[in-house]
Amino acid sequence: SPEFDISIKADNGNEKIGIYYDTDSSVEIFYRDVSLCNGTLPVFYQPPHNVTVFQTVLKGNGIELARSDRRALVKAVA
Repeated sequence: SPEFDISIKADNGNEKIGIYYDTDSSVEIFYRDVSLCNGTLPVFYQPPHNVTVFQTVLKGNGIELARSDRRALVKAVA
């Protein structure tokens, strides 16, 4: 199954409103309309006019890519 180490950047450009990222916030990665992996985002509050960056690992759910698709994916992100 694929595994991705990703960085997520949340940019709150609003000058007056903060954002609560609550439970059940999630992220999913697709390639050629196939879901490769997914995961949950951490719970946090982002104050107004703030940029928050965090890292997380997303793991696949048992999907196996054909060798040609693996090569194409690696080439696409290089």
